[in-house]
Amino acid sequence: RFVAFWQNIVHVNIHREIQQLDQARACMDALLEYGEDSADAAFGALIRLVRSTLFSAQGEWDAALAEVALAEPVMARDRSHWSTMGPPVGMLRALYLLQSGNQTEALRWALDQEQLLLPSRAFAHEEARIVLARGLALQNRHSQALEVLDQIEEDAAAQQRTLTQVRALTSRALVQSHQQDWPRACASLQRALELSGRAGYRRVFLDE
Repeated sequence: RFVAFWQNIVHVNIHREIQQLDQARACMDALLEYGEDSADAAFGALIRLVRSTLFSAQGEWDAALAEVALAEPVMARDRSHWSTMGPPVGMLRALYLLQSGNQTEALRWALDQEQLLLPSRAFAHEEARIVLARGLALQNRHSQALEVLDQIEEDAAAQQRTLTQVRALTSRALVQSHQQDWPRACASLQRALELSGRAGYRRVFLDE
């Protein structure tokens, strides 16, 4: 049962990234059935976080943020493995806020997390550090933002983690566009497109 549950989470994420949303929703329906059969609150909270990613893919930001809000207190109390299997709740909220245009609220998260995330190169912090870089750019701290993204892109390339590499490059293009450094922004985006084309990743560009 656990293996089937985890496989469905992976499949939701894969189908979302390659813009096969009908298949992602089918896998999500299977996850919701697991949730109905479970009395474990953290199990249900993890399913909510996964579901929020599908709402975000459809531009349903209020629904995505509502799922995050419901999951957050449960995950904060949880001490089981479920809370380590999903994305950090605060980071997910900040990402949705950025993508929906609410920069002020996203910036508050970045300021709160900066001391923890800025010096880290831990794999577990990579997604959050990409969002942090976006927050640094909002403060006109472009050099620091680019340094963070370059580190992530370098680590991901060395370990052949293409999706993380594409996310870092896409965020680098956004930071460079903040600087109005259009040649470098275009070069970063071109590299991201080249890498994503091989794997079929499309969602990362549609999200931004």
